[in-house]
Amino acid sequence: MKSLETITVDSIRESLLGKEFSAVALTKLALLHAETENPKTNAYLTFCPDRALAAAQEVDRKIAAGDDPGPLAGVPVAVKDNKWNDAIRIGDVIMREFPNTRIAQEVREKMDLLRKRATEPTAAAAT
Repeated sequence: MKSLETITVDSIRESLLGKEFSAVALTKLALLHAETENPKTNAYLTFCPDRALAAAQEVDRKIAAGDDPGPLAGVPVAVKDNKWNDAIRIGDVIMREFPNTRIAQEVREKMDLLRKRATEPTAAAAT
């Protein structure tokens, strides 16, 4: 596999369809690269590896079944954080700075919902 810095969308598609590597392997490599470089670049606030790997597994499943997964299937992408992630960060600050207050308790009760919304595919479209 070419390095992530030189690989192209066309070569990803060709390599996936030619089974030179899997979408899961490429996704793991892209996640590792992003997580390794992030302390230097601070480009990512939130990682969603489970969601990324699930999507990659679906691409691999389609290819194994002989189906065309689509022209951009398997291509790693990053999406700009949305308002839900802002809310999670603010909630974390409230719970840390004001742990024994009523508002902190209310935030704690909503954090699971906020985290769920932040990782839903439609979350970005909803904001």
